[in-house]
Amino acid sequence: MKISVIGGGVMGEIITRSILNQQIAKPSEMMVVDINASKRRILKKKYLVATSKSALKAVFNSEVVIICLKPQGSNQVLTALKGKIKSDALVISIMAGIRLASLEKWLGHRNIVRSMPNISSRIGEGMTVWFANKNVQTLHLLLAQMIFQSFGKELRAIDENLIDSATAVSGSGPAYIFYIAEKLIKASIDLGFDAKESLKLIRQTFQGAMDLWDETALSPKTLREMVTSEKGTTDAAIKTFERLKAGEVLTKGVQAAFKRAKELANE
Repeated sequence: MKISVIGGGVMGEIITRSILNQQIAKPSEMMVVDINASKRRILKKKYLVATSKSALKAVFNSEVVIICLKPQGSNQVLTALKGKIKSDALVISIMAGIRLASLEKWLGHRNIVRSMPNISSRIGEGMTVWFANKNVQTLHLLLAQMIFQSFGKELRAIDENLIDSATAVSGSGPAYIFYIAEKLIKASIDLGFDAKESLKLIRQTFQGAMDLWDETALSPKTLREMVTSEKGTTDAAIKTFERLKAGEVLTKGVQAAFKRAKELANE
């Protein structure tokens, strides 16, 4: 199966590696496009795939085209491919904010899946939300699902608007978690631990909490309440968070990410 990946950045490389690891395609069947010559050399050496700076060359006779470009200015690259992709090929986009209608117009193609993975795909623990237009046939739906499952879990959305929601929640979500970890590390240092000790404390706290959530399948609220004794230390912290409206701040941040995802459609 000939697969082209347009964009050899972080996610493009993750997807390439995952497809190869799961034997969805062989190295000889893949081509990765990137304008950076150094990046092309690295990808070719690491994965034994063909590389090119020409997207037009890559999509020729491809059965699957995966678009991993930054959304800003992507229309210039994609309009150059208009009418050049095989009519029965599957196109998958991971670009934030770019709607199916725009992709269909730019590419002159209608067999398209829009998706939003996240950075945890790097270790095979990603979360990808995806939506297919009505022209995607069953076999291509299964193929798209297989590709997404090669780097984590997937969820097929019933409405394209949910892709922008996923961008704000699960797409950007790992960054929110890392941001909170950053702040906890600083708080730990402020309380007397050194940087190395603080990193160990917070990393294991996060790891243990996530493992506990996964193993018990209890709700976050229930698990939080298990830790929180009335008038205890955790209770003091939670009440401070609530008094300062930390939950509202988090919600506003997610809403800002959602708004930005919508704006990208017009850039």
